[in-house]
Amino acid sequence: MATSLRDLQLDILYIAGGDGSLQTVAELLALQSIRKEIVIAHIPKTMDNDIPWVTQSFGFETAVSEAARLVNALRDEAESNNRIGLVEVLGANLGHTAAHTALASGEVDAVLIPEENPICFDRVLDHLDEKALGLAAKGMR
Repeated sequence: MATSLRDLQLDILYIAGGDGSLQTVAELLALQSIRKEIVIAHIPKTMDNDIPWVTQSFGFETAVSEAARLVNALRDEAESNNRIGLVEVLGANLGHTAAHTALASGEVDAVLIPEENPICFDRVLDHLDEKALGLAAKGMR
């Protein structure tokens, strides 16, 4: 990659991406010859919001807004059929995307983030039982 950059006679390189791209930037900057010839700038774009000192990347904002839209659509479907919905939001072992999706949708009863604490499935099942009983009581009226 360093040879290609030199052959192209670039003097600045912008890299947009997450922590993998940031690692590539670090490896390129470790090469003294590249450091003297090319300015490399990393633009944080990650759905996980896991880059230190970056408050919020534009990939994260998109991921959260789209996930919240999906959660709200699934809520409508679940409510129309007296059902409980479970949604898995992917991320990079931090729970940022799941937690912010719950906040953005305003419709989530519980967020499980196994990276924070081990999940007690008995508590989860008890919570689901309570929700199911509440839905059943609503449907009987």
